[in-house]
Amino acid sequence: MASFGILTISYQRTKVLELFLASIQRLRKELGVDFPCVVVGDAEHASLCERSKVHHITQENHPASRKFNTGIDYLMSLGVDYCIILGSDDICNAELLRNLIVDMDKGIDLISINTVYFYAGDGKYKGQLIRIVTTQLLGVARCISANIIRQAGTLWTRDKSWGMDGDCLRNILPYVKTKTLVQGICVDVKTNANLNKFSFWRGQVGDRRDPQEFYEFLSEEEKIILNEL
Repeated sequence: MASFGILTISYQRTKVLELFLASIQRLRKELGVDFPCVVVGDAEHASLCERSKVHHITQENHPASRKFNTGIDYLMSLGVDYCIILGSDDICNAELLRNLIVDMDKGIDLISINTVYFYAGDGKYKGQLIRIVTTQLLGVARCISANIIRQAGTLWTRDKSWGMDGDCLRNILPYVKTKTLVQGICVDVKTNANLNKFSFWRGQVGDRRDPQEFYEFLSEEEKIILNEL
């Protein structure tokens, strides 16, 4: 099986990071794979990551693009075959990772999804879930071959803290020969601390979903943390 690691960046929102770390523990257990994971962010999050056997690197928040480069560099230093990029508020089901693994084993250069869910973790719409389907390769859950990363070099070449997906895609696409979309659920858990809040995405073209679709794959620990947001 191809080896892979997951990277994310964090800034404040400690309870959201706790949810992400609990999801990593669930995924490792359900897949039976002790894959590496790295969080690049606030110093005060280091102990949380350590308890979840997740590597932590302290780095200032701005520009956030440099934090992603740091995470990629760490995973590449471990010799993984693929790097999976998630936000610290992105919670995936095991089906998504299993499907990513199938295409990793085929040697696909770039693997992604075109469906994303948004969940309101707090506020007026707390507990609501919506789904948006696009025709594009989304930045969330983007899975990139180490061969492509080596050819592209630095994936984020612009110092930015928003709109970073396009920069990464521009830098890797000249080297990508094969790409594919996979099925699975990735839920972006929104709180009032987000710049793009749930209310923004609720106003987009999307369909309301039963939140049970999200709850059903969470561990008991994740459900407790989710309720505490």
